[in-house]
Amino acid sequence: MMMSLILLLGTLGLLVQDSSADIILTQSPKSQSVSPGETVSITCTASSSTGNNLQWYLQTPGEAPKLLVYHGTNRQSGIPVLISDSSLLSEPLTRSTMMMSLILLLGTLGLLVQESSADIILTQSPKSQSVSPGEVVSISCTASSSTSDYLHWYLQKPGEAPKLLVYSGTTRQSGIPGRFSGSGSGSSYTHYTLTISGVQAEDAGDYYCQQGQSFPFTQC
Repeated sequence: MMMSLILLLGTLGLLVQDSSADIILTQSPKSQSVSPGETVSITCTASSSTGNNLQWYLQTPGEAPKLLVYHGTNRQSGIPVLISDSSLLSEPLTRSTMMMSLILLLGTLGLLVQESSADIILTQSPKSQSVSPGEVVSISCTASSSTSDYLHWYLQKPGEAPKLLVYSGTTRQSGIPGRFSGSGSGSSYTHYTLTISGVQAEDAGDYYCQQGQSFPFTQC
Protein backbone atom coordinates (compact mmCIF):
# COMPACT_ATOMS: atom_id res chain seq x y z
CA MET A 1 0.00 0.00 0.00
CA MET A 2 1.34 3.45 -0.82
CA MET A 3 0.27 7.06 -0.73
CA SER A 4 0.68 8.97 -3.97
CA LEU A 5 1.11 12.70 -3.47
CA ILE A 6 0.00 14.62 -6.56
CA LEU A 7 1.13 18.24 -6.90
CA LEU A 8 0.09 20.88 -9.39
CA LEU A 9 3.65 21.54 -10.53
CA GLY A 10 6.28 19.19 -11.93
CA THR A 11 8.57 17.00 -9.88
CA LEU A 12 12.27 17.26 -9.19
CA GLY A 13 14.66 14.72 -7.76
CA LEU A 14 15.22 14.88 -4.01
CA LEU A 15 18.92 15.02 -3.21
CA VAL A 16 19.89 13.33 0.05
CA GLN A 17 23.38 14.11 1.26
CA ASP A 18 25.29 11.30 2.93
CA SER A 19 26.97 12.12 6.22
CA SER A 20 30.35 10.72 7.10
CA ALA A 21 28.64 8.27 9.46
CA ASP A 22 26.34 6.77 6.83
CA ILE A 23 26.81 3.21 5.63
CA ILE A 24 27.06 3.36 1.85
CA LEU A 25 25.66 0.40 -0.09
CA THR A 26 26.88 -0.53 -3.56
CA GLN A 27 24.82 -3.01 -5.55
CA SER A 28 25.91 -4.86 -8.69
CA PRO A 29 25.21 -5.48 -11.43
CA LYS A 30 23.02 -2.46 -12.20
CA SER A 31 21.01 -4.58 -14.62
CA GLN A 32 21.26 -7.82 -16.53
CA SER A 33 19.41 -9.75 -19.20
CA VAL A 34 18.68 -13.40 -18.45
CA SER A 35 16.74 -16.30 -19.91
CA PRO A 36 14.00 -18.19 -18.06
CA GLY A 37 15.42 -20.81 -15.69
CA GLU A 38 18.82 -19.19 -15.26
CA THR A 39 20.32 -18.43 -11.84
CA VAL A 40 20.83 -14.74 -11.11
CA SER A 41 23.21 -13.27 -8.52
CA ILE A 42 22.91 -9.73 -7.18
CA THR A 43 25.67 -8.47 -4.89
CA CYS A 44 25.41 -5.72 -2.26
CA THR A 45 28.56 -4.39 -0.59
CA ALA A 46 28.48 -2.10 2.47
CA SER A 47 31.14 0.50 3.28
CA SER A 48 31.18 -0.76 6.88
CA SER A 49 29.63 -3.58 8.88
CA THR A 50 25.85 -3.85 8.82
CA GLY A 51 25.77 -6.32 11.71
CA ASN A 52 23.95 -8.63 9.29
CA ASN A 53 20.97 -6.25 9.29
CA LEU A 54 20.69 -6.36 5.50
CA GLN A 55 17.34 -6.69 3.74
CA TRP A 56 16.53 -7.48 0.09
CA TYR A 57 13.46 -6.10 -1.72
CA LEU A 58 11.83 -6.57 -5.12
CA GLN A 59 9.78 -3.83 -6.70
CA THR A 60 7.60 -4.33 -9.76
CA PRO A 61 6.23 -1.36 -11.73
CA GLY A 62 3.38 0.40 -9.95
CA GLU A 63 3.74 -1.60 -6.74
CA ALA A 64 5.33 -1.05 -3.35
CA PRO A 65 8.68 -2.74 -2.64
CA LYS A 66 8.25 -6.36 -1.47
CA LEU A 67 10.51 -7.80 1.21
CA LEU A 68 12.31 -10.95 0.01
CA VAL A 69 15.01 -11.65 2.60
CA TYR A 70 15.64 -10.00 5.98
CA HIS A 71 18.40 -10.13 8.58
CA GLY A 72 20.83 -11.33 5.95
CA THR A 73 19.57 -14.86 5.40
CA ASN A 74 15.92 -15.15 6.50
CA ARG A 75 13.41 -15.53 3.70
CA GLN A 76 10.17 -13.60 4.23
CA SER A 77 7.05 -15.72 4.66
CA GLY A 78 5.41 -16.50 1.32
CA ILE A 79 8.60 -16.01 -0.72
CA PRO A 80 9.47 -19.04 -2.92
CA VAL A 81 12.36 -21.23 -1.76
CA LEU A 82 14.12 -20.55 -5.07
CA ILE A 83 15.21 -17.21 -3.60
CA SER A 84 18.04 -17.30 -1.05
CA ASP A 85 20.75 -15.10 0.43
CA SER A 86 24.31 -15.73 1.53
CA SER A 87 26.67 -13.48 3.48
CA LEU A 88 30.39 -13.83 2.82
CA LEU A 89 31.96 -14.01 6.28
CA SER A 90 35.45 -13.45 4.85
CA GLU A 91 34.43 -9.80 4.49
CA PRO A 92 32.94 -9.24 7.99
CA LEU A 93 29.28 -8.70 7.31
CA THR A 94 29.91 -6.16 4.59
CA ARG A 95 29.00 -8.26 1.56
CA SER A 96 25.80 -10.09 0.74
CA THR A 97 24.78 -11.95 -2.39
CA MET A 98 21.22 -12.65 -3.44
CA MET A 99 20.75 -15.83 -5.48
CA MET A 100 17.58 -15.97 -7.51
CA SER A 101 16.44 -18.75 -9.82
CA LEU A 102 13.96 -16.68 -11.75
CA ILE A 103 11.03 -17.95 -13.71
CA LEU A 104 10.44 -15.16 -16.20
CA LEU A 105 7.38 -14.97 -18.40
CA LEU A 106 7.91 -12.18 -20.93
CA GLY A 107 8.82 -9.69 -18.25
CA THR A 108 8.86 -9.42 -14.48
CA LEU A 109 6.62 -11.70 -12.49
CA GLY A 110 5.24 -10.03 -9.36
CA LEU A 111 5.65 -11.90 -6.10
CA LEU A 112 2.70 -12.21 -3.74
CA VAL A 113 3.87 -12.06 -0.14
CA GLN A 114 1.53 -13.72 2.31
CA GLU A 115 1.54 -12.23 5.79
CA SER A 116 1.68 -14.57 8.75
CA SER A 117 -0.39 -14.02 11.88
CA ALA A 118 2.74 -12.83 13.70
CA ASP A 119 3.47 -10.00 11.27
CA ILE A 120 2.93 -6.39 12.27
CA ILE A 121 0.39 -5.04 9.79
CA LEU A 122 0.68 -1.39 8.76
CA THR A 123 -2.22 0.69 7.47
CA GLN A 124 -1.46 4.00 5.78
CA SER A 125 -3.90 6.82 5.00
CA PRO A 126 -4.91 8.59 2.91
CA LYS A 127 -4.21 6.48 -0.16
CA SER A 128 -3.63 9.59 -2.27
CA GLN A 129 -4.32 13.30 -2.24
CA SER A 130 -3.92 16.33 -4.48
CA VAL A 131 -2.48 19.46 -2.89
CA SER A 132 -1.12 22.86 -3.87
CA PRO A 133 2.42 24.06 -3.11
CA GLY A 134 2.67 25.62 0.35
CA GLU A 135 -0.04 23.49 1.95
CA VAL A 136 0.52 21.27 4.98
CA VAL A 137 0.25 17.54 4.22
CA SER A 138 -0.18 14.79 6.82
CA ILE A 139 0.14 11.05 6.19
CA SER A 140 -0.73 8.60 8.96
CA CYS A 141 0.52 5.06 9.55
CA THR A 142 -1.14 2.75 12.07
CA ALA A 143 0.45 -0.52 13.23
CA SER A 144 -1.51 -3.58 14.37
CA SER A 145 0.82 -3.89 17.38
CA SER A 146 3.65 -1.93 18.98
CA THR A 147 6.62 -1.01 16.81
CA SER A 148 8.56 0.38 19.83
CA ASP A 149 9.15 3.53 17.80
CA TYR A 150 10.95 1.60 15.04
CA LEU A 151 8.87 3.21 12.31
CA HIS A 152 10.48 4.72 9.22
CA TRP A 153 9.17 6.88 6.37
CA TYR A 154 10.33 6.76 2.74
CA LEU A 155 9.66 8.76 -0.42
CA GLN A 156 9.98 7.17 -3.84
CA LYS A 157 10.02 8.98 -7.15
CA PRO A 158 9.44 7.32 -10.55
CA GLY A 159 12.49 5.36 -11.66
CA GLU A 160 14.34 5.90 -8.38
CA ALA A 161 14.99 3.85 -5.26
CA PRO A 162 13.06 4.76 -2.08
CA LYS A 163 14.72 7.56 -0.07
CA LEU A 164 14.68 7.53 3.73
CA LEU A 165 12.98 10.65 5.13
CA VAL A 166 12.43 9.93 8.83
CA TYR A 167 13.57 7.02 10.99
CA SER A 168 12.68 5.85 14.50
CA GLY A 169 9.41 7.73 14.27
CA THR A 170 10.71 11.27 14.65
CA THR A 171 14.37 11.52 13.53
CA ARG A 172 14.89 13.24 10.19
CA GLN A 173 17.53 11.69 7.93
CA SER A 174 20.55 13.88 7.19
CA GLY A 175 20.05 16.01 4.09
CA ILE A 176 16.25 15.91 4.27
CA PRO A 177 14.61 19.39 4.29
CA GLY A 178 13.22 20.65 7.59
CA ARG A 179 9.68 20.76 6.24
CA PHE A 180 9.54 16.96 6.74
CA SER A 181 8.80 15.84 10.29
CA GLY A 182 7.61 12.68 11.99
CA SER A 183 5.56 12.22 15.14
CA GLY A 184 4.08 9.37 17.14
CA SER A 185 1.10 9.17 19.44
CA GLY A 186 0.01 6.77 22.13
CA SER A 187 2.05 4.80 24.64
CA SER A 188 1.63 1.65 22.53
CA TYR A 189 3.75 3.02 19.65
CA THR A 190 1.13 2.17 17.04
CA HIS A 191 0.17 5.55 15.55
CA TYR A 192 2.57 7.68 13.51
CA THR A 193 2.28 10.74 11.29
CA LEU A 194 4.53 12.19 8.60
CA THR A 195 3.96 15.93 8.12
CA ILE A 196 5.19 18.09 5.25
CA SER A 197 4.92 21.74 6.31
CA GLY A 198 4.76 23.85 3.18
CA VAL A 199 4.83 21.11 0.57
CA GLN A 200 6.89 21.76 -2.56
CA ALA A 201 6.56 20.50 -6.13
CA GLU A 202 9.62 18.27 -5.71
CA ASP A 203 7.88 16.41 -2.86
CA ALA A 204 5.56 14.59 -5.27
CA GLY A 205 5.93 10.81 -5.21
CA ASP A 206 4.95 7.65 -3.36
CA TYR A 207 5.31 7.61 0.42
CA TYR A 208 5.87 4.44 2.46
CA CYS A 209 6.06 3.61 6.14
CA GLN A 210 8.06 0.59 7.37
CA GLN A 211 8.37 -1.00 10.80
CA GLY A 212 11.64 -2.45 12.05
CA GLN A 213 10.52 -3.66 15.46
CA SER A 214 10.10 -7.34 14.67
CA PHE A 215 11.02 -9.76 11.92
CA PRO A 216 9.78 -10.03 9.32
CA PHE A 217 9.91 -6.30 8.62
CA THR A 218 6.70 -5.05 7.00
CA GLN A 219 5.96 -1.93 5.01
CA CYS A 220 2.92 -0.12 3.71
